Amino acid sequence: MGTACVCRILRLDFLKVGDHLCLLLPLWLFFARIGCFLAGCCYGVPVRHSVPWAVTFTDPHADVPRELIGVPLHPTQLYEAAGNLILLFFLWMILSSIRKHRLPYGLVCAGYFGGYGALRFVLEWFRADAQPFFGITTGQALSLTFLLISGVFLAVAFLRRDRRWLEMQTSDGHPLGVKFETRSNSQTFPNTQTILNLNQTNQRIP
Repeated sequence: MGTACVCRILRLDFLKVGDHLCLLLPLWLFFARIGCFLAGCCYGVPVRHSVPWAVTFTDPHADVPRELIGVPLHPTQLYEAAGNLILLFFLWMILSSIRKHRLPYGLVCAGYFGGYGALRFVLEWFRADAQPFFGITTGQALSLTFLLISGVFLAVAFLRRDRRWLEMQTSDGHPLGVKFETRSNSQTFPNTQTILNLNQTNQRIP
């Protein structure tokens, strides 16, 4: 909401600003999850089978509960950190296509909320600190909200692109009709509104 207000005051394109901001969020979350790993928070559930990437916290001052000290756990912090790096790569590819006018602005926002929402929803099954919420976890409820926001950005991005395309078609030098070009000839056909206007004009002439 704050970003939208600033864009409105400064008359900036909200989708364009949002795309560049959303490109930075995965990088910020990458370092945030590395910090969580060092602190021991956002810890994972104990591994059921011995896996080489399991982590064991031995520091009693870590944020891991005492009953999990010395127990091999899923490194959910590192899972999410790696997932955010992958998400950053794909968002950068999308933004590169947008700058080349291949895709509309707003798709980076849609990609971030959709990608992170899906990533967080899956990782909640491996986190030991997840809080239940109506059959799912609070993190999964937040993830579903992110997926909904992603759909909104996706719809707005393509609707605005289609609207601009229609505006370009109506201002291409043929305001009285729609021009259809073929290999053999080129004809201009009047549209419905033009025909109505001409009929009203003829009726007014005595």
